[in-house]
Parts: sequence; C-alpha cells; structure tokens
Amino acid sequence: MPYRGDRVGPACYRHSAASATTSCSSCARPLCEACVVFARPATECPRCAGRSKVARRVRQATLSLAGSFLLALCAGTGVFIVTHPTIGQYGVYAERIAALKQDLARDPCDRNTNQALLRALDRAGAYRALMSQAQRIREECGESIYSAGEIEAELPLADHR
Repeated sequence: MPYRGDRVGPACYRHSAASATTSCSSCARPLCEACVVFARPATECPRCAGRSKVARRVRQATLSLAGSFLLALCAGTGVFIVTHPTIGQYGVYAERIAALKQDLARDPCDRNTNQALLRALDRAGAYRALMSQAQRIREECGESIYSAGEIEAELPLADHR
C-alpha cells in the first residue's frame, strides 16, 4: 500500500496523502495504519485514545477516593459503636435510660423512677428491655408495691398491642 502517491479509498483524517485502512470506533474518522491506536479491543484515533486514557484515570481516582472515604466512614462508625454501646441500643434516650438505671441501683423499687424508665424504654423502641424491666419489677418489688394488674396497666407497651 503506497503512502504517497495514488491512494485507494478515503484519506486518513490526519494524513491526506495516506489511504484509510479503518476508522475510529469512537468518532468514526478514517485512519491510516500509522494513526491506529489499539487502546481497547477496538481501534481508535490518537485523540479518542487520549480521551479514554484520561477518563479511565479520572474514573480510577474517583473510585479509589470513594472507596477510601467509605472505608474511613465504616471504621469511624465501628469505633463509635464499640465505644458507645448504649447509644447504639437506645438512640437519643441512652443517657436518660442510663441515669434512670443508676437511680434504680440505689432504690430498685422506686415507683416514679421505674415508671420513667418504662416510658423511656418504650420511646426508644426497646420493647424487649421494657418487658424484662417489668418482669424485674415484679420479681424484686413483689405484690406489696405493685399489683400484677397495676404493672400491666402502667406499661406504655399496652398502647402497641
């Protein structure tokens, strides 16, 4: 195939004297053998091959940055959950529930504190903890402070049935 002189078929977009042997798979410009770049499984012109290389680098950098951010976020969340276990259990009510439990450690049968703790557990959505707290009240405080029906009536969970 002659490079200069008589050309057969369309001319290369960069070399007007050279015949095009293929075309760019991205922009469809005619290419001679000297201009063909095999950047991917397809043939591309030098301009499109450069664009894909830059796009690939940008994509890799973006994915790498996003992956690093997600990893740091997960690690930070894990450290927070491990160091603040009650926050994960009771949400915004964790401090209130912890304070009420400390008060009950001093006086386990205080009626007002027990009621406040049951309400806080209900608001936090900790229904299993609420039921075990009600059972503890029955066992430790007995019938002298609460009758069985009285505890059931005071349970905020009665609204959820």
